[in-house]
Amino acid sequence: MNRDSDEPKPDEITTLLAVGIFIIKAPSDVVQVPNLQYPAINLLKQSLQSDKKVVRFEVQLKCIQTIRAIFEHSNSKVSVPYIHILAPRMIE
Repeated sequence: MNRDSDEPKPDEITTLLAVGIFIIKAPSDVVQVPNLQYPAINLLKQSLQSDKKVVRFEVQLKCIQTIRAIFEHSNSKVSVPYIHILAPRMIE
């Protein structure tokens, strides 16, 4: 892949998916730890920010899919902090 291009790095999408799977599958006591929760939320917030470039669409789409899965988590103690912080950004 050309490093000078504006194409999303595979690492961005892979990281989003890995973090999403971790949040969904790890024990709720683990994912509620602030030292893990806040960096995960920040990663998702940054991925939602638009550069108004078409190539960012792929990253934003994966981010929204990941966030949706987190919002649907069966334990509200896990999903509610993400909903409170990320839902307003998704509506903007």
